[in-house]
Amino acid sequence: MEEDGLGTHHNTGSPLKGRNTLPTPHPLPLYKDLEECRVSGGSSGGSAVAVATGACLAAIGSDTGGSVRLPAAYTGTVGFKPSYGWTSRAGLVAYASSLDTPGVFSQTVRDAAIVAETMRGPDLQHDATSFAAVPPFVFDDTKGIGSLRIGIPKEYHIDELEPHIATHWEHAARGLAQNGATIQSVSLPLTRVGLPCYYILAAAEASSNLARYDGVEVGPRLEPGSNVSFERALTDTRTKKFGLEVRRRIVAGTFVLSRDSYDSYYVQAQRTRQLVIEDFERVFADDQDGVDVLLCPTAPTCAPKLRDARHHDPVASYANDVFTVPASLAGLPTVSVNAAQPGDLPVGLQLIGARGTESKLLLVASALEALRVKQAKQAAV
Repeated sequence: MEEDGLGTHHNTGSPLKGRNTLPTPHPLPLYKDLEECRVSGGSSGGSAVAVATGACLAAIGSDTGGSVRLPAAYTGTVGFKPSYGWTSRAGLVAYASSLDTPGVFSQTVRDAAIVAETMRGPDLQHDATSFAAVPPFVFDDTKGIGSLRIGIPKEYHIDELEPHIATHWEHAARGLAQNGATIQSVSLPLTRVGLPCYYILAAAEASSNLARYDGVEVGPRLEPGSNVSFERALTDTRTKKFGLEVRRRIVAGTFVLSRDSYDSYYVQAQRTRQLVIEDFERVFADDQDGVDVLLCPTAPTCAPKLRDARHHDPVASYANDVFTVPASLAGLPTVSVNAAQPGDLPVGLQLIGARGTESKLLLVASALEALRVKQAKQAAV
């Protein structure tokens, strides 16, 4: 995990050494030069690597704005984020409480469904972090998708989208259509404004949630020198113990919550969030124009090399979340499935469903997974 669960690029950990202990559907390449390694994405990149390298069959991560789906896309694994409140947050260190959702990494969609079913619902008798009545969850990958309508958001064809990812997206839509699904274009005009909206709200909540780590009641503390004021000791502790990205988001969050900026930034972001929710409700409406599931890329690029990620502009890194944060703002279930063949860099495709439609979402994800397996067999002939 990236420290305190923040960050798009997971590059602060040590490289994993040793052989795979389990067979993996998309083996990761080995590099002699560490700088040539690809980053695993963040913030739950450690969980993604554990699954991708065969260290385990499944792992748990926390998804706030894409922290399960982006690492899954970068490592060729399945990354499933259920609806907000579908799984309990009890025991999870809070980053942005209105967005944080425990999710699952696995090698197959079926494994993700098994683990997610175990996690579903409240953990404790008086658990306020999940809904007491969670909709029934039944995963049956033997069902067909012939009655389902798959939406392709036209606003997701952005300039930053790498051409080969767009090609995988088109091939997946064509394959689902051949399996009987109806493919139709939909409009989500607030896709672009979802990104700044997310980073305002997430930073504000992080600033509030991480205020408890003061080195007095919670968290480690630097021992102050002689004649050092309490305020100075507190500042030194938080400066030294929090990493750069964490400090950056705390400062941004404190700014947007300040008296002079609250209405201009935080309140406007909350209003924008409601518009994003209404955007999704419109495309998922139960009428002739509504769809069952949305299909789009998980990220506009593949995993960058470590040497490039070290020098990424923070704003450019934030932009890589453009496809994942809208569903997080709306609290919708999403899953990232690898679309690339073994030997190629993983390419994640994301499926987004209406709130409470986890079963339907994973059914389509299973069909998408089967398409890739079928293509691999055809290529081997």
